[in-house]
Amino acid sequence: MKKISVILTVIMIIIYGCTNRSDHNLDKDEAFNALYPNVEFNEEIRLEEDPSAPNNHIIGSEVDLVLYNFSDEEIEFSISTDLDIYQYDLEKNNWKQIENLFNYRGPSQILPPMGSPGITDAFALSWPNLIDNGTPIQIRIVAIGTVVEDKNLRIGDYYDIELIPYENSDSN
Repeated sequence: MKKISVILTVIMIIIYGCTNRSDHNLDKDEAFNALYPNVEFNEEIRLEEDPSAPNNHIIGSEVDLVLYNFSDEEIEFSISTDLDIYQYDLEKNNWKQIENLFNYRGPSQILPPMGSPGITDAFALSWPNLIDNGTPIQIRIVAIGTVVEDKNLRIGDYYDIELIPYENSDSN
């Protein structure tokens, strides 16, 4: 009888742990979507690491990404206003915006549809203002574009990346 109660206790702990974890992810996703209620997150635009300038993933360094337009529409994108950086706060169960130290004051870019002549991607450069406290930091970089033919239609993508302390990097 004692073995059965121990087994049941272990099973209940496992079930409780799994449900809490999935609830936490749901809360995290809901909290993120609440930041952008009028934005469609889909595969029409995509943030990816720049293959010609790989990131070093070190806290305090810039994170260079490329925004690709895979849609059939022209997309307007501005580094200065359409790129955000966040870190999820586990204690408060919310997303905290991180300052982007990369200053860009140029005009918006119009990205033509994929397969069109011209450049269908844009640099999405960021430099997260983070303090290196010796532990890895997960951040989310968000890009939002506006469909040129329908200024009310905003589409987005995000890129999650883990940055490591300088002391743990190969650069040290």
